[in-house]
Amino acid sequence: MSPPDYVSQQSAEIAPDLSVPEIYRRATNTSPGWLTAAFWLRDTLGRPFGLQPIRGFGGEMLLTPGAHAHFFTVEHVDDARLRVSASDHHLTVEVDLARPTPGEALVTLTTRVWNRNWVGRLYMLPVGLAHPFICNALLRKAARA
Repeated sequence: MSPPDYVSQQSAEIAPDLSVPEIYRRATNTSPGWLTAAFWLRDTLGRPFGLQPIRGFGGEMLLTPGAHAHFFTVEHVDDARLRVSASDHHLTVEVDLARPTPGEALVTLTTRVWNRNWVGRLYMLPVGLAHPFICNALLRKAARA
């Protein structure tokens, strides 16, 4: 696969006794109102360009390979790492949530995006700016849940 067109990485200190899947659940079990509004705006504005609606986070999910967790497909899961992905005809997204050192508090969220066409590139202009803010907010939510 070619190098990604966009890479973003955020880290946070989160209780070392929590597994990475539990951290993901805590981060995404509900969405703050501002994020729900942002997802609604994204889905509404993206509809004419053929973007698949993502509707946001919330609710229960099964975190096993091949299962769907919100708008992602689970690619890999164990106590130390969760990799999810989503793909459509405009872009491919891969998100890794990992605890690089077992027993340590540091958790890292890495997002990689491959644009497939001009719609994907255009989409990533505002999303690329907002993405670190969103990820940091989700990590903070998981840390205090």
